[in-house]
Amino acid sequence: MYSRTKRSSSFATNVNELVVILLLILSTSGCQDRPRLTSAKSRSEIGTEITLLTQQQRYEEAVHLGLSGITGKPEDAVLYRSIAVVYTVRAQSDPQNSERWLQSAVEFVNKSLKVDTPDPLDKSAGAQALDTIGDLSKDKGYQLYERAESLWKEAAAESQDHPTVTAGSQAVSTASIRQAAESEVARIASKRKARNCP
Repeated sequence: MYSRTKRSSSFATNVNELVVILLLILSTSGCQDRPRLTSAKSRSEIGTEITLLTQQQRYEEAVHLGLSGITGKPEDAVLYRSIAVVYTVRAQSDPQNSERWLQSAVEFVNKSLKVDTPDPLDKSAGAQALDTIGDLSKDKGYQLYERAESLWKEAAAESQDHPTVTAGSQAVSTASIRQAAESEVARIASKRKARNCP
């Protein structure tokens, strides 16, 4: 059993890792190149504020801010994934209600995949999020791993048709997506085996 100090340190490490993931999601989604929102804040500014609020454990404010930036456009996918990260971090800080927060995180990952026809980058980001949530879930880890594997496979298959996809103004090689998908599917399969998932 971990001491309180070890648990606090572990929580801080996990929160820091999730904040880094949130920043990566925002940076790879080309937020800085998106048009300004009707309010004075850009998606990049909203993402930065969501990250800061999450670090301060001001989760409701972070979620509200993310929802305030939703415009009904395909670019909303990044904000939905950002909100999913907020709920994932919150699950770690509130173990008694963690499954509730993880379910909310899954709902927002799913929303991010339904905003528009997701491309291989969207699917790989969704797969990464579901994989992380699966690691934390006591009840639904197997289902989440299975969905993450499926998304990685879909991303790899769809990336066969195009040499690059665009993230903001940056072209990303789909070969790197296929390589990541192959290694991630293998990694998730080994985690499923370790957790005795069918």
